[in-house]
Amino acid sequence: MSGDVVVVEAEIASLPYRAISRLATLVPELPGFARAAALVAVKLGISEGVGRRRDAGKVGSDAFDVARLLQRFGPDALADELTALGQPDFVERVSGLAQRHLVDDADHTAAAIIRSSVQGVQSIAADQLELLGRGFTRRLGAAG
Repeated sequence: MSGDVVVVEAEIASLPYRAISRLATLVPELPGFARAAALVAVKLGISEGVGRRRDAGKVGSDAFDVARLLQRFGPDALADELTALGQPDFVERVSGLAQRHLVDDADHTAAAIIRSSVQGVQSIAADQLELLGRGFTRRLGAAG
């Protein structure tokens, strides 16, 4: 299992789109919180790594998934699990992505969520994203 976590970390850190298929085979093997923490890292990284080729609807959908995972498990629990699984430089990279997408660009991310929303799914406001992102990045920073 430990070797699998290192492979997952390497896949996320490099962020090529083709790595997602490999990661999808590893993530289900991780325990609950670790799986959620890995998914948060992946979804933050995908948005950053794929750039303009990325479907705008998928960007919003991934941002919504990140917010829902943070709401469900809590920023502290996910940050603690990510810190336990990852090397310090990996944790710092994920923290930077969270800072950018959930705090600094919360308005942009919230707008992407609204644009991609499936009817009947509650949107997440920019201030909620920022609050979740600040909690997550604060805890990640405290671990480093």
